[in-house]
Amino acid sequence: MEGLGEALGDVLPVVLDLSSAPDTSSEGAVEAARTQPGANVVRLDGCTGITVDALSQLGHSLPSLSDLSIAGCTQLDSGALSAKLSTEFPNLKTLDVRNCSQLTDRDLAMIMVRRSMKGLQP
Repeated sequence: MEGLGEALGDVLPVVLDLSSAPDTSSEGAVEAARTQPGANVVRLDGCTGITVDALSQLGHSLPSLSDLSIAGCTQLDSGALSAKLSTEFPNLKTLDVRNCSQLTDRDLAMIMVRRSMKGLQP
């Protein structure tokens, strides 16, 4: 059975979902990522305490991160966020930025042009 668990670990997502705790601080999110180093899906929907620097730390802590949802995280600085998302997160394939009204069409275009993303949900 151990071999089956390892095989499924390569196929099934390992999810870190903090969206049910919208008051999560940047430090709390980074600490949660450190406790789940194999996470490849992160949900931060509506977490109003998350900063761009915390997202960067998450990217470094979770090198397998392929799916990131920051839907409703309206406090993130759009210029810094689009720059980080364009250059960091080497395995990111899907990004959910719904209700991130601070991101302009230009920001989204910059992210898409600089990355080969499977899905972007504006």
